[in-house]
Amino acid sequence: MLTSLANHILLTLAALATVGVDAAQKTKQLTACKLIISTYMNSVDVGSAPAAQSLLDWSNHVNDLRFDNSYKYVAYADLGAWSVRFTAWYTAGLLYRNEGDDMTNAKAAIENM
Repeated sequence: MLTSLANHILLTLAALATVGVDAAQKTKQLTACKLIISTYMNSVDVGSAPAAQSLLDWSNHVNDLRFDNSYKYVAYADLGAWSVRFTAWYTAGLLYRNEGDDMTNAKAAIENM
């Protein structure tokens, strides 16, 4: 069974993987996402990885400072004023943390992407 973290990551990947594709392709991509996440989560003992948790916390902290609440994107001028790439990663972190407005901001960011 998938852990809560895996479910949040799966939701983010699924949202990103299914933008602009037909129903049959969405089913294939969602199935592939679930298989990838399941395989990964079964191979990693997340509870014994405090460094990974520390990295996630730091990443969320940095992106909290760069998140533009009006546009729901992370501000980073790689190919414009905001970064879809960093927003996608931040969204997974928001879904995992799930505090305060995290869920609302994650949903809005996913809809924007």
